[in-house]
Amino acid sequence: MMFSPLPGRLVGQALEWIPALLATVVVWPWRACTGIWPVVAYTLGMADQSGYLYLATVGGRAAADTLALQWAADIGRHGRPQGVEPAEVVADRTDLTGL
Repeated sequence: MMFSPLPGRLVGQALEWIPALLATVVVWPWRACTGIWPVVAYTLGMADQSGYLYLATVGGRAAADTLALQWAADIGRHGRPQGVEPAEVVADRTDLTGL
């Protein structure tokens, strides 16, 4: 059988979603009260290269949305966000041979 029975799948999905929803109940109000919003971007390397992780913390959701849109445009044009250095190198995620 390719798929697990329906009750088993529902339990598995609930175990994945419930912690995420509970975390959201805590994280969103904390961000709204403190005004601290993280912005995260990953750029992926080619088949044999590593990618990069870019991080920034801004004040307010509007600033976070603006920076995320700017980074997306920069990545589309230049392959990486402009004016910021990567926080770390991330392993190549395009290699699917191990799956």
